Amino acid sequence: FIAGSVAKPIRTLDAAARRIQSGNYKEKVALRQQDEIGRLSETFNQMMDGIADREAKIEYQSLHDPASGLPNRLAFERRLDQAIAEAVTQKTGLSVYLLQIGRFSEINNTLGHDTGEKLIAALGATLRSIVKQADIIARHSSSMFALLMPTTGDSKFNPAVERILDMLNEPINIEGVAIDVTAWIGEACYPDHGT
Repeated sequence: FIAGSVAKPIRTLDAAARRIQSGNYKEKVALRQQDEIGRLSETFNQMMDGIADREAKIEYQSLHDPASGLPNRLAFERRLDQAIAEAVTQKTGLSVYLLQIGRFSEINNTLGHDTGEKLIAALGATLRSIVKQADIIARHSSSMFALLMPTTGDSKFNPAVERILDMLNEPINIEGVAIDVTAWIGEACYPDHGT
């Protein structure tokens, strides 16, 4: 009886350790004993929570740009692959827009990297606010944003592009400095321009 009362909890903890090893942190150890084994099961549960939190943070950091908070190029490319596969299946279209910020290196060199990063954050927030129909808006590179949007139907012109360009007609205020931003926008469409 004593051996069984120790062996069963040890087998439960062993199973939990194997789940942790395989990356499963959801199923908690359900031992409610008031002894060392019970405390060990609580420690296992805390360890699983800690590992899951750290992995979630690492994954977030690997898929997001720290300056803008937007998804990064890797996240954009993953979503684009999914969107193309969906468009193939559903026989729909999509558009990718690349927004290149002009003179960004000049802004960085003249006003400092910190101001450049704040400008990127402001542009990212503005893009999120005016382009609501975007599937994903990402910081594609240091001075480029990428947008994935459904095609606009018969029209070859997406009105969101005009709103973006209008936004850039006004200087952007970063810590009391009005920065004139220029940009170029390129578009590629599925299926018109291939996968």
